[in-house]
Amino acid sequence: MEYKKWTKYSRKIIVILLLGMIFTLVSCGGGGDGGSKTPPTPQALDTWHLRLSSQPYLTSIAYGNGLFVAGGIDGLLTSPDGKTWTSVDLDRPFPVQGVTYANGIFVAVGDYGLTGSSIDGKSWTIVDLGNSNYLSGLTYGNDIYVAVGANGTILTSSNGTFWINRSSGTSNGLQGVTYGNGIYVAVGYEIGGSERGEWSSPEITDTPKG
Repeated sequence: MEYKKWTKYSRKIIVILLLGMIFTLVSCGGGGDGGSKTPPTPQALDTWHLRLSSQPYLTSIAYGNGLFVAGGIDGLLTSPDGKTWTSVDLDRPFPVQGVTYANGIFVAVGDYGLTGSSIDGKSWTIVDLGNSNYLSGLTYGNDIYVAVGANGTILTSSNGTFWINRSSGTSNGLQGVTYGNGIYVAVGYEIGGSERGEWSSPEITDTPKG
């Protein structure tokens, strides 16, 4: 089923800037320095441990398949425990602005119109979408990955590798996107919402990139 038209709900909403850090924050669950497998108590959530990263600016993080994957200005980092981090050797490094894990796949998006996908978080397939658009937000819902970014960019993918351009109805930057209650919602300089089966304008004739 197609994902089509975005409906504009309001204009001039506040864009929130999340500043990066040079360390990761790990909450410990009552068993020492993050080693416990038991759920953290409310009191434990007040204790965070700073971890120095090899990257000066981290933007996003996801967990799946027994691995944490963090994205940042210099690419990707992985960690099995949130304490020890290793840089990922990408065939084509790029600044990562969003990363998620869903449907057994890690997916990352970022600058220069580049995206990446990986099953294990260590070996990545990089896709050049053929444009220089900055991609800043990423989500998964209803069997579809959705990425948003500069110039009103909205991309959809069923597998995290092949992407299709969609129409947002705006040329302003989109900063984030999520899925819930059967609706995709993107935020930025404008907000768009979409129910399944009501995306993009009829004139779209593009083919998947990848």
